[in-house]
Amino acid sequence: QAAIERIGELGADCDFERKDNYVVAQEPEEREQLEREAEVMQKLGLPASFVTETPLPFEVAGAVKLENQAQFHPRKYLLGLAATIPGDGSHVFENTRARFVNQRDSCVETERGNVRAADVILATHLPFMDRGLFFAKAHPHRSYAVAAPLDPDKAPDGMFINTGLPTRSVRTIRDGERLL
Repeated sequence: QAAIERIGELGADCDFERKDNYVVAQEPEEREQLEREAEVMQKLGLPASFVTETPLPFEVAGAVKLENQAQFHPRKYLLGLAATIPGDGSHVFENTRARFVNQRDSCVETERGNVRAADVILATHLPFMDRGLFFAKAHPHRSYAVAAPLDPDKAPDGMFINTGLPTRSVRTIRDGERLL
């Protein structure tokens, strides 16, 4: 929740929108798990509820609704975030592959040379400094995206993902026009 507020405060031109998020059970046997998840989220103080109706144009067995979440363009957001880096020893290195982080010398080794840093953040899909054997839990995955123009009045208001397989995610984006 704090991160969502921070995105809004940054003021980056990233198509930021507040939307409700729904995790949808399409099959009745998936419903009980979502009911429990909604209950736990409520106990944690999150704006969550279990609902049986959504803005989707078809019936669902139930859904966890998390109110007032954020939808935004991630690349546009990162460009805005990078623009806030003040310099004075802080830098963004693009198109530079880190090969190794020498923690003892606070040095990041890259194919273009070494970078010394007081703090290093590894933000990769699969960490190359894998001390937790996470590679053993990773597996190849492929997904497809389809975007089509949509009358804004007919767009389902929210962000949606189902619990079953195959995974289906439905949301709208603005790209000059509203796309589904």
